[in-house]
Amino acid sequence: MALEEPMTKPTTNKGEILKPSLDKSIFLPSLLFSLAIIIPMILMGEALNPYITAINNFVSHSFGWAYMAYGTIGLFFLAWVAFGPLANVKLGNADDKPAFNDSSWAFMILAAGFGIGVVNWSMVEPMITMASAPAGAEPFSAKAAEDALAYGLIHWGPFLWVGYMALGLPFAYFLFARKPKVQRFALCFEPILGQKRVEGPIGTAINAFAVFGLIGGIGTTLGLAIPLLAGLLSVFIGIEHTMFVEVGVLLFFGALTMYSLSKTISKGMKLLSDFNGWLVVVVLGAMILFGPTAYIMNSFTSIFGNAMELMPHVFTWTDTYGLSNGYAQDQSVFYMAWYIAYAPQMGLFVACVSRGRTLKNVVLGCVGYGSLSAFVFFAILGAFAVQLQLSGTVDLAANFNEHGIPSTVALALSNTPLPALAVPIYLVMVAIFVITTIEACTRNLASMTNKNISGDIEPSTSSRLIWCAIIIAISFGVILVGGLDVVVTLALVPTVPLVALSFLATYCMVKAARKDFPHLFRSKYTAIERHEDGSLTVKTAEL
Repeated sequence: MALEEPMTKPTTNKGEILKPSLDKSIFLPSLLFSLAIIIPMILMGEALNPYITAINNFVSHSFGWAYMAYGTIGLFFLAWVAFGPLANVKLGNADDKPAFNDSSWAFMILAAGFGIGVVNWSMVEPMITMASAPAGAEPFSAKAAEDALAYGLIHWGPFLWVGYMALGLPFAYFLFARKPKVQRFALCFEPILGQKRVEGPIGTAINAFAVFGLIGGIGTTLGLAIPLLAGLLSVFIGIEHTMFVEVGVLLFFGALTMYSLSKTISKGMKLLSDFNGWLVVVVLGAMILFGPTAYIMNSFTSIFGNAMELMPHVFTWTDTYGLSNGYAQDQSVFYMAWYIAYAPQMGLFVACVSRGRTLKNVVLGCVGYGSLSAFVFFAILGAFAVQLQLSGTVDLAANFNEHGIPSTVALALSNTPLPALAVPIYLVMVAIFVITTIEACTRNLASMTNKNISGDIEPSTSSRLIWCAIIIAISFGVILVGGLDVVVTLALVPTVPLVALSFLATYCMVKAARKDFPHLFRSKYTAIERHEDGSLTVKTAEL
């Protein structure tokens, strides 16, 4: 059982292949939305913070329940896809082989999916969670530390990949099942809207919401990543970490990304992802060998067991009674909003690199590889940071409260057994994650706002460069405003419509699958008939 080629190349009546071009009906609203973000940030800078904080609090407290419901329902939906009637449906033709081997596929999925995020937060989030102690332990106690690592594993493992795939998988499915001439998120809703509405104003609005969400998501990512890069660079070359350093880093890596965009996805993204994937393995292996080895190895088993116990709590808890001073809204709800923002682009990216793989393989691969990677990061880097805090070697929590994420990560790395190597290697690793993240998002924004994108055709180079410039401009605005609230708000606000659309998207995928593969959904029953002579006849039939 297989879905056919994802898309046929669009042609004219004479059979000529149409070239990609900007779809103004989606691009112009997206450009206006981007300018509505960029201009106030550049003109007002830090003065914008009170307004951003108010918006952030309103959205996270008013709609937090919806984000958590999305995660819980999405978990059951993905389990049904992986182990239900659609498990062996292949993305592509029945005889298609996977376009990439398992390791390259996993590295690309991980690099596009959470790369810079887990690198950024694996040594910082445990400090935040230890201070809030959402599971009820005494703050900064040994139990709070154990819970903090489990929370990190959940947030960056199953929580993240459910957030991506519950909405991204329906998009990937429809890209293959409907063979469209354009890569539009509104395709997911064709079973209930019909093709005419999907191609009309309603579909255009849905497509614009998906683009808005991705713009907010990449703004959040780079708003966290660029200061980290600047901080590590400042430590490495011995200069003061200033806003000018951050702007310089942004422009430098923006230029590198533009160069990477001139390559095809298999040459550019694959090479960078492969190299960085193995670099991560080397870094984590070195931490085990030269760091507190016994402490880290003991963390592996305790984190896993504790995470299994806490996972239902994390997926459903909204802290209605304020037991942790807003931890659920500040962390869990924020994370889920951030992940939903990336969900459409992850669906598009998964469709691009997963031809020849079954839906079961895609779901279990994304959730499995992703959760395993998060587990390793928090069991090694997270446990190392916790050990520094509990042993009194350095007060990472106080440093975070006073100086923020970049300084805290740099301080932790400075206390590794080989700081002269740890900082530059980590710097290279983060830099490549930034490039692959910007590249994946730029390509997908261009694809979602271009006409005549199908099959192996990539969006025009000019549209990719335009979106890269827009992303850099948004990141520049985030640097000017500063603080965590602006990046949180960028994730929350654009994704409110996507939460509602996500529930419809999963329903539409099930509805479409029942039509595409009716034989997989036919119920069978067995009847036993007893004859007068005492013999039995067993009959099997379909309802």
